[in-house]
Amino acid sequence: MRPDQLVFVGQSIGCAPALSMAAQWPEANTVLVSPFKSVPAMAADVYPWLLWPVQQLGLLDVLIQDSFDNLRTAGRLKAPVLVIHGTRDQIVPFGHGVAVHEALGRAGVASRMVRVEGAGHNDILSRSEAMRELQRFALGGS
Repeated sequence: MRPDQLVFVGQSIGCAPALSMAAQWPEANTVLVSPFKSVPAMAADVYPWLLWPVQQLGLLDVLIQDSFDNLRTAGRLKAPVLVIHGTRDQIVPFGHGVAVHEALGRAGVASRMVRVEGAGHNDILSRSEAMRELQRFALGGS
């Protein structure tokens, strides 16, 4: 298989290794389903009341061994990326997917964002729109 035939796919926490692999294989396209900005950004959104004391005590680096900084890793990609995110995602806020898509654009990466209206975190891949777009992208569409 040629590297330009590879498509890395990650969902939620799986977006971090998919992005990491894509950074190592610059010819491979990537699909990110419900991506997050980073683990600290998720912690800030999910546990804002806990983040301040953890930061003040200098424990953030102790508690979070790998920040899975998807915004930073996105800047290392070369090949096109499809970002799919549900508007009613109850685990990873929709804004995280938008932020990853925008980071890709700032890095000059061809990125397309598919907004799946009403889809949540755990039902997004059961939506025909999401699967149709994933299949089209994986088969060489943009």
